[in-house]
Amino acid sequence: SGVNFALLGYCWMKSKYDFASGIVVHSNTVAMLLVSFALGFTGVFHMANMVHTVGLIVGVIWGFTSARRSLTR
Repeated sequence: SGVNFALLGYCWMKSKYDFASGIVVHSNTVAMLLVSFALGFTGVFHMANMVHTVGLIVGVIWGFTSARRSLTR
């Protein structure tokens, strides 16, 4: 499930900064991701918070870096 958060973070950054990539993530999907992430920390969802946090951070950094590299080419 941490990989899912990483993948969504990656796609989120690519869709936001690299329009030519063809990856599109709707804003409602991002909102749902962030709400479920926040609910995990409140105890509403019982999930591995550290795994999801690291996955999301890695995905966002990877997607942002990849988008920036695509723009400089």
